Amino acid sequence: MTILIAYKFDNGVFMVSDKKQSDLSFEGEHVGTYTLGEKITPVHPSMLMGTAGVGLGNHIRSLLKYILNTQENLNKQEAISDISDVAKHIYNIYKKVNPQITYDDFVTLVGGYDTENKCSFLYKLTNLNNFKYTGLNEKIVIESPSEEITNTVGEYIAQNMVGLKTMKELVPVCATAIRNINHPSVSKETFALLKFYNTETGEFFDATHEYDENGVEI
Repeated sequence: MTILIAYKFDNGVFMVSDKKQSDLSFEGEHVGTYTLGEKITPVHPSMLMGTAGVGLGNHIRSLLKYILNTQENLNKQEAISDISDVAKHIYNIYKKVNPQITYDDFVTLVGGYDTENKCSFLYKLTNLNNFKYTGLNEKIVIESPSEEITNTVGEYIAQNMVGLKTMKELVPVCATAIRNINHPSVSKETFALLKFYNTETGEFFDATHEYDENGVEI
């Protein structure tokens, strides 16, 4: 289980996560090997998707990017419903084919900006409620391996965001909050994506920030 942070601001969202993708036993125990990879994808010009849990995230995000990315006039509600259907379908196949696997947690956060309603949005979908999409009112959402880690990360961000003037300044704070956690599922390397809408030009923009194990942007 990774640490995934999503923050919703007036004209968009950003997501930050660690990069560790651990190899696990059927019971969810670490077997000692892992790779580093991105866990956040722009699945549409208006929308980001981040995943945590079992190793389905890359496949689901890639498939949804292929499905959604060409739709210029995307209806947000229909898109979230499609994301729910795809995630549920792939997850159910995975469980059917691999009944011996007991570690099966999977969470995805989807956020972006709705040009029709002129507001940013954030949704959470998880296997715990059969991927029923739930709109979130909170500005910040943290998914992590434990409630203790979630609280620690949240407290660090709250203490260090005072006085910041831009969303870009908050991204390294979130990356540092992740890097401060010592857990076998969490890497020191972090990856962040911002998705925001320019109300003057009517265009969406992405900004990528990646940090190494020492917190240096690369």
